[in-house]
Order: sequence, then C-alpha cells, then structure tokens
Amino acid sequence: GLALALAAAAAVNFLAQPFVYLDWKSFTKDVVYVSGQITTGQIDCPCLRQYLDVPNWIYPWQQITVWGVGLPLGIVFWAGLAFAIVRAVRGSKGDVLLVSWAVPFFFIVGAFFAKFLRYLLPLTPVLAILAASFLFAWLDSARKHHRWVVKAAIILVLGASILYSLGYASIY
Repeated sequence: GLALALAAAAAVNFLAQPFVYLDWKSFTKDVVYVSGQITTGQIDCPCLRQYLDVPNWIYPWQQITVWGVGLPLGIVFWAGLAFAIVRAVRGSKGDVLLVSWAVPFFFIVGAFFAKFLRYLLPLTPVLAILAASFLFAWLDSARKHHRWVVKAAIILVLGASILYSLGYASIY
C-alpha cells in the first residue's frame, strides 16, 4: 500500500520534473537564487509590484489578521501572543518556546519585500495555540459572575471563525 503509493509519487514527480533529478545542483542553485531575488525585491515581475511602498510588518500583520483568519480570531491571535510574551518573561517554559519561534519568524518574514500571505502560514498554528491558551486563561481567571462574558467572547470568536471559514471555502 504505502510503498506502492510512494513509488508512484516518485515516478510521477520524476516524469513531471526530470531536471530536478538530472541536474540537482543547478536546480537547487536556481531555486535559492530566485527565492532570494523575490524576497528581497531585486527582481521585477508583475506579481511583486503590489508590494512597492508597502510597510514592513504592518502589512503582513494586517493580512493575517483580517484576511488570513478573520478579524475576531486575528485580534485574539495577537492578544494571545502578547499574553504569551508576558508569561514567557515571567518564566513559562512553554511560552518561551513558542514565543522564541513566533516573534523572530514574524520579524524575518515581515521584512521580506514579497509579502504573500502564504509566507505566514507556518505562524498560524502557533498563534492559534497561543490564542486558545489566552482564552482559557482568561476564562479561568474570570470571576464567577463574569464568566458569561468570557464564554460569550469565545463563542463569538468560534462562530465568526466558522462563518469566515465557510465563506472562504465557498469561494472555491
């Protein structure tokens, strides 16, 4: 089963892209060169002109917050990151691990000339974990008679995210 599927995938990949295997050295050199040209803006092509005069970090932040996951979840993403930074400074090892990856990743990718939303996809699961951690910590710390507010906020974020996902999926 699995061995046959892997062999078929390798065969199709070889037939579709033979020069990857026939000249691996040139392939990797060209991929590194072109990706460097794209991320630094040294190459001029129509798909990159949209990023002329686009501010670093603000534009990617806006893209992931508004268009990547939707505004309610996007706001909770960044609140979760801020909450995790505070906890990391206070010594939470789990938060140190996630923050030490998420913050440098965002600052490196956010500084790229090309700011495609797909470049931020590796950040999305980490921000989702931090957002969930923030919401549950908020729920745990809420006083008994205020817990309904936190639960309503969680339902709002989940409901809006589900609607956003369904709307996004219905486009295609």
